[in-house]
Amino acid sequence: MTIKAVNYGALIQNAAKKYGVDPELIQSVIQVESGGNPAAASGTGPVGLMQVSRALAKDYGYDANDRLDPAKNIDMGARYLAQNLKAFGGDASKALLGYNQGTGGARQMLSGKLPLAAEGANYLKRPEFQKFTQGGVPATVQNI
Repeated sequence: MTIKAVNYGALIQNAAKKYGVDPELIQSVIQVESGGNPAAASGTGPVGLMQVSRALAKDYGYDANDRLDPAKNIDMGARYLAQNLKAFGGDASKALLGYNQGTGGARQMLSGKLPLAAEGANYLKRPEFQKFTQGGVPATVQNI
């Protein structure tokens, strides 16, 4: 896959290098989360290219308004993606579930304490993630 967001390519590459995340994975999250629209806003609160929440921005020492700055949004989103990759032993499917459902929520789903959220399952099946997820839900949650 070629990084499509030409305007954000350098920002994606910088964040990828800083956090050790595949730049194509960051690009895929941007495509799925916002379609590349830096002003995208979810009805539940997250905003920007990588749909960063107020709480995450605060956790990372940013102001809520920083979420609309493409460089800061990509930095926060890539950092969160890297944390999920670390939390789930480098398993991209599980990390993406954590990105979508929250790390704690994903842990509960993966352990069977919560059912797999339909939104999370659909998120993992997105074609943009095919390269990273082998097209599906982690085996550990398929039978929940």
